[in-house]
Amino acid sequence: MRKKKPKVSPRFINGIPFRGKDLTGLRSGRLVVETLAEIRQSSPVLKKVYWRCRCDCGKTVDVFMSNLKNGHTQSCGCYKSEQTAKAHLTHGGSRVGKWEPLFVVWRQMISRCKNDWNVSYKYYGGRGIRVCDRWLEYAAFREDMQHGYIQGVTSLDRINNDGNYEPSNCRWATVKEQARNTRKNVWLEHKGERLCLTDWGIRIGCKPQVISLRLKRGWTVDEALTIPVGSVVGKLHRLKKHPNVYQGKKPNPIAA
Repeated sequence: MRKKKPKVSPRFINGIPFRGKDLTGLRSGRLVVETLAEIRQSSPVLKKVYWRCRCDCGKTVDVFMSNLKNGHTQSCGCYKSEQTAKAHLTHGGSRVGKWEPLFVVWRQMISRCKNDWNVSYKYYGGRGIRVCDRWLEYAAFREDMQHGYIQGVTSLDRINNDGNYEPSNCRWATVKEQARNTRKNVWLEHKGERLCLTDWGIRIGCKPQVISLRLKRGWTVDEALTIPVGSVVGKLHRLKKHPNVYQGKKPNPIAA
């Protein structure tokens, strides 16, 4: 006659009496068992044991003991989510809550040229400015323009303001550089050099407004850029162009 095995007194884990093997500290994939969670009575004769585990991502989850032992459950669900997102990932720039700054630039470019509800559409798509076929895909735009972009410092600038958004016509420029490359800028060519009015003013030490006024009064580009402001030559030249400008008063050689 076979002898009956003596009954083992249950140990208490997390305040729960348990006669089985203590799995505390066991690792299964990303999960590490912390303590016994509960024992559920699934039927009059069967009980299901659940262990509380901490995932490497920081979350805690209660896992059925058999799933821990056979390796069926290896995370809190984060691994499956990552694999699903990876399977549907196209370029990685528009993940929820993690949009790349460059992706925002690309979306704004597309919107300005394609969406007539965009407040800036009339200056871009409304004027015939288009995005090249290659840049309709963000991955291609990022490949071409990822170098040189500094968030908050540079922005996308078209070299030719009447040209399209395409690799050969775009660059990253600061706000100051973009201000010198607008349709409103006046460009002057002198001695083989072409600069905007503001840059010529800096070059010769003269206010751009003075150069603009001289041109409006009929001065040539050479005269407007070479005759010093406030000189007698400048006053006499102005008097020659407009004899009635002083209304009988003698020109003041000190003022331009």
